[in-house]
Amino acid sequence: MIFAAYQTSGSAIITNYFSSGVAVFAFLGTSVIVPLAVILVFKFVGANILRVWLNFEERRNPTQGAQA
Repeated sequence: MIFAAYQTSGSAIITNYFSSGVAVFAFLGTSVIVPLAVILVFKFVGANILRVWLNFEERRNPTQGAQA
């Protein structure tokens, strides 16, 4: 699940940023790398939020061994 959150939060965004964003790069008031860095940072933030949530849910509802 953690890897899924990591992929969901950034893979399509990065592709769209470089394909569709090319049209607006001239109008950006910053360099191209700054928005990309923000995207990458939030990929890690989203994955860690999911990790915290999964740990919270596991502690709230602990499993008692394998269930059939």
